[in-house]
Amino acid sequence: MRICLIGLPRSGSQYIVELITTSFNALNPSSEMQDCKEPFSFAHDFKPWLRPFNNNGVIDMSERNFLDIKDQVFHILGAIDSANKTQPLTMRLFFYNYNNPYMSYIISVLKKNNFKFLVAKRKSIDNHLLSYAIANTSDKWNSHEHKPYTNEKFKVTNFGNIEWLYQQITQFDNKINQLNIDYDTIIYENAISDLEKALNIPITNSNLTLKKQVVGNPYNLIENSHEVKIFISKLKNGTQIY
Repeated sequence: MRICLIGLPRSGSQYIVELITTSFNALNPSSEMQDCKEPFSFAHDFKPWLRPFNNNGVIDMSERNFLDIKDQVFHILGAIDSANKTQPLTMRLFFYNYNNPYMSYIISVLKKNNFKFLVAKRKSIDNHLLSYAIANTSDKWNSHEHKPYTNEKFKVTNFGNIEWLYQQITQFDNKINQLNIDYDTIIYENAISDLEKALNIPITNSNLTLKKQVVGNPYNLIENSHEVKIFISKLKNGTQIY
């Protein structure tokens, strides 16, 4: 089984991938699924996660610095192309301006190498935007590196990040349709049942190490929640913001 999960930041992609890998590995202990993280995301802030592949028959994780996104894309796709086609893999693919010129080529190589495509979405646009705003403000992006939020409060000041993600959400379906792929949609809030239908294997969350960072109403974590709520409402209603 080889899975490429396509999504947007804070769409629950880490949670969905961990559900897949832990459930698959429980069923196949002798054939462990390798999580390749975000192999086509290029940014210095993500350097600990940019661990491309050693071409040694199977794909494993090793650190390497790349000159640019082109160098990264061609190195990684070359490794996938020449590696064992039966190795179980997962990866996440996000749309960014810098990888857009290579997206058709990325998809064509993944298709050729037996990847199944899943698309991650969230039911609540508000919670999606708030999750992104809180993560940007706190610089805490997952519970593997940081504990879930408890009594913390954050003041959101970068409203441009919220607007950027909202634009990505509104354009997302069109971008997916342009890829010319068959895919199953996985809704974050229904991830277990959606994955069972898409992959035809039992999915369990009993072995997860990743914990939900925002528990309860995300507005309770934001000092200027009224200001943020008005901003998001204007975005959704197409009201002039500035």
